[in-house]
Formats: sequence, structure tokens, C-alpha cells
Amino acid sequence: MITIKCDKCNTEYQTYEAWAKKRKNHYCSKECKNKHHSELYGSGISKKEYYAAYAEAHKEHRNRLSRERYKKIFSKSEYDSEYRDKNKDKLIAKSKEKYLKNRHSKKIILKAAKTRAIKQNVQFDITEEDFEIPELCPVLGIKIEFANGKANDNSPSLDKIIPLKGYIKGNIAIISQRANWIKRDANIDEIEKLLNWMRNVIK
Repeated sequence: MITIKCDKCNTEYQTYEAWAKKRKNHYCSKECKNKHHSELYGSGISKKEYYAAYAEAHKEHRNRLSRERYKKIFSKSEYDSEYRDKNKDKLIAKSKEKYLKNRHSKKIILKAAKTRAIKQNVQFDITEEDFEIPELCPVLGIKIEFANGKANDNSPSLDKIIPLKGYIKGNIAIISQRANWIKRDANIDEIEKLLNWMRNVIK
């Protein structure tokens, strides 16, 4: 036990040394603590309530800064509440398209391909500059579209033209997921045999 002075009334009192070191302020009684807090943070308000009010004010300040940044990014008409109400569907579609494009960007496609290359134990030596995402699938001619969630037939897919060579320059192409599902790891001979069989069976 050690003897220290109360921060409010300067009365000496005894307390544990560990508590004295841990606490910033020291009070001989609860009354002294409440009086001191009232002087520091305002009459009738506790330290906890003061910090809660401070956190709320800080949150509002951050929100105000976010709104100012939003105004800089978007045009004035898009920020206007009346414009948003009239063009709600258009703005939602624009936001969704931007999200999906980011989700299926070159960086994401490249990262997924690198993971597959490690699992398949094939070579990986490409960068984002080695391929482009076309508007139409070069195989089936269908539109390349970014899916929301699970990949669909129109989703972009990074294909290995000759699977055994891996992801290297000259051996990759962005095609639709549908075309990649059909191709898989088949070679030309296997695809020709499949085509001949389907022509004979499907009449």
C-alpha cells in the first residue's frame, strides 16, 4: 500500500501501488471523482457520456469528409438527391457494372490463373500487359459480360491454348467461360471426333 493525494480535494489516502500506477487520475471517494468529471467534461455528464458524445461528433466529421470526396468524384447532378430519385435504376446499374468490372479485372483474373497454375503444376509467366478482355468471345461470338457472383457462360475466362504449356506468352487467350467449358483440355483431334459423333447422333 502507498499514500497518495486525491486529485480533487488533495486529501491523502492509501491505495495499492499497482492501481496507482495504472490509473491516470486518483480520487479518495466517488463523490470527488464525480465532481472532478463534472468540472472537466461539463455539469451533469460522466466521463463515459463525454467520450460517447465525442465519438459521435467524430463520426459525423468523417461522414462530412466522405460526402465532400463523393462530390468531387461524381458530377453535381449525380450527387443531387432529386436526380438520384429520378435515375435510381440507372445509378444502381452503373454502380453494379463498376463493381463487377473491378471484380473481374485483369488483376483478379491473373491471381486466379496463378493459383490454378500452382495446383496443376504448370508454368506461369504472364502479366496484365499480356492479354486484353475483348467485348465478344473470339470463339463463340457471344458478348463478354461480368457475372455477379458465380461465373456464367458469358464471363471472361483466361484459357491455355495448349494446356500442357501452361500460362505463358503466346499460349493464352481471353474467351467466354462457355467456350472454355467446351474446350477444357481437349486437343484438336478429340474435338473433331466429338464433332463428327454429334453430327451423326443429332439429326
